[in-house]
Amino acid sequence: MALRTKPRAAVVHARSALGHLTARLRTERDLRASRSGRADVAIFHDHAPPPSGGGNQFIRALERELRRRDVAVEENRISGGTPACLFNSFNFDLARLRRFLRDDVRLVHRVDGPIGTYRGYDDGTDARIAAMNAELAHATVCQSRFSLEAHARLGIPLVEPVVITNAPDPSIFHPPDGRESLDARPVRVVAATCRVGLLVVPVKYPVTQRMTPASTTPIATATEAITRGSPPWFARASLTPVMPAKVDGR
Repeated sequence: MALRTKPRAAVVHARSALGHLTARLRTERDLRASRSGRADVAIFHDHAPPPSGGGNQFIRALERELRRRDVAVEENRISGGTPACLFNSFNFDLARLRRFLRDDVRLVHRVDGPIGTYRGYDDGTDARIAAMNAELAHATVCQSRFSLEAHARLGIPLVEPVVITNAPDPSIFHPPDGRESLDARPVRVVAATCRVGLLVVPVKYPVTQRMTPASTTPIATATEAITRGSPPWFARASLTPVMPAKVDGR
């Protein structure tokens, strides 16, 4: 290590050690304070500030819906009277969860992915998830049949897995106050690109913005695919594509 980088490395190491010590002290304080408390369910997840990924959005929506149903939820702690805990993928403080564990608490692990499958590379995260699942979980919730079967194909065992698909958030997805007439109006189709191809979905409502794709070949292919063998009304379909996603900066 170059001489000039040693002080910087020492500062980083000291900050990391101080952070770990602070987290341990906070955990011990919260553990003592929670002994006489109770919630219906505990949820362990390290929230990221919005906008954030799907796991963060799911946990926020789940907590909001549980509270709407008068289910008492506590975050990142298991009080003395709390009977169950949901912990999310690998996005939580494992050391803190271990400290709060009791033999009478049912532990459910929410798993999506496999992470390496949709990231396109394996950095060991899936192995960490599998180890946490084997150590802690009494049951596992996968968010899709694909996720469950993909773990099985990779030889990643999950404890008592079930599939519970994500539900739409009613605060976002709900019937409109009114609908425009569909008479003589073309059917609108929304196309979206992702890393693995083109998704084409018929929609009922106007699309607010049109963009020109970099290449019309996928769009033309999609148009042919959705109109071949379709009912007569689909002949009026119009296609509203979005810009193809960039992959690896290209």
